[in-house]
Amino acid sequence: MRIRGTDYMANGEPALSNNKVLAQKRLTSLLRRFDEDETFEADYRVAMEKYFTEGYARVVEEERHGQPEYYLAHHGVRKRKKTRVVFDAAAKYQGKALNDAILSGPALQAPLPAVFLKLREGAVAWASDIGAMFSRIRMRPEDCRYFRFLWQRKGETIPHVCEFTRLPFGATCSPFLAISVTRRAAADYSQDPEVLIAIKSKFYVDDYLSSAASVELGVKEARAVSDALAKADLHLEGWVSNSPEFSQEMAADGATTTELSLNGVEAEKVLGVCWEAQSDILTFKVNHITEVVYTRVGIASKVASLFDPQGMATQMVVKAKIKLRELGVQGLQWTDPVVGESRKWWEKWFDTLKQLNAVKIPRCLFPQELLIEETELHIFGDTSEEAYAAVANVRQIYRDGSIEIRQVRAVTKLAPKQTLSVPKLELNAALQAARLAKTVEGAMTRSSVDASFGRTPALCGIGSARQQRNIRCS
Repeated sequence: MRIRGTDYMANGEPALSNNKVLAQKRLTSLLRRFDEDETFEADYRVAMEKYFTEGYARVVEEERHGQPEYYLAHHGVRKRKKTRVVFDAAAKYQGKALNDAILSGPALQAPLPAVFLKLREGAVAWASDIGAMFSRIRMRPEDCRYFRFLWQRKGETIPHVCEFTRLPFGATCSPFLAISVTRRAAADYSQDPEVLIAIKSKFYVDDYLSSAASVELGVKEARAVSDALAKADLHLEGWVSNSPEFSQEMAADGATTTELSLNGVEAEKVLGVCWEAQSDILTFKVNHITEVVYTRVGIASKVASLFDPQGMATQMVVKAKIKLRELGVQGLQWTDPVVGESRKWWEKWFDTLKQLNAVKIPRCLFPQELLIEETELHIFGDTSEEAYAAVANVRQIYRDGSIEIRQVRAVTKLAPKQTLSVPKLELNAALQAARLAKTVEGAMTRSSVDASFGRTPALCGIGSARQQRNIRCS
């Protein structure tokens, strides 16, 4: 798939100064880190050399050096036990960055909670990602000079000037272009409308999350999506599933799969959420709270690092958000130390946070789906003077009369700083509950939700609300 420079450059040729000096400083810093961490260096060099061996980047001949050109600094991040090289198109030089000259495009990806919900619906779940997604997209030769970088191979003393021939990870236009390519591939290479829907609603950039009621249905969808993307040179890899049968079927097709620990204690991260696929439960891994810097900014950083798109730990997180706001109201600056009773409260909160490691949440929202007689979506909302919250649960009624209830998602929001009356706060909670109901109903692929019930102080107190959107107070 090839893209034209005019597709993503804001105003034709960008007026950028040569920032080679900045790129050299960043490379020198990276080489110092290599001296301190040999494992990181080995992984980084392997990842970088892949760009050259796969044809994603090339060394620039000396006669092609010079303006116009722009250099990308680079660093490494970890993803699923692999090191990914990130090229920094946002680094400013003389007040400008490459991203300033690039059109980012609209946000095409589906909301993250909606994508994650697709993983939780069916009994058979799987996750995969597109290998080197951005690097599958070619750029015009005249645009490559704006995506240059410096690289120094092991044992050498002088760095080489290199440039990308493919779209790099880190440019502001990369997510939009990558998502556009996957959707174009689906439209060009598949006539199955289900494939088009899956690629549009079950991908979060390069991550593919889905589930089905049976292995047969799951393999059918996964193969169809994989085949359509493969025709555009986009290959799904690293398949993770709670079903050994599903994994075997995908491995038989030549797909790469991730092996799971036999004791079930290894949790695979799916969009940052820990999923113990063998036992099919969602978990938290809280292992970074021993290095807390007790300032407003240090505490806020730790609170924000708890990734919880479904709101399973929101009852703890909202307390932290309330306390953080209190620190600001007290006049504490971002770098001021937190002391006294406030310090004791935060120490206790972080200590309590460790208990999340023991939380086990069933992944599947619709277990034994074929035996379900009726499904209800229940929305609860409430408020206090500090915050309001809403939670969505699904209630399954089975043929034998048994009932299963699973939490779908919870959301919270701090109440405004200015004082509001209790009725206004309750109406805010009702509004949040209604929005949550609409979001969950829109994200679910199951059409078997027979009724929705809302239960908030405002809904129960206002008779007319009972007639809206099939939400009844029960």
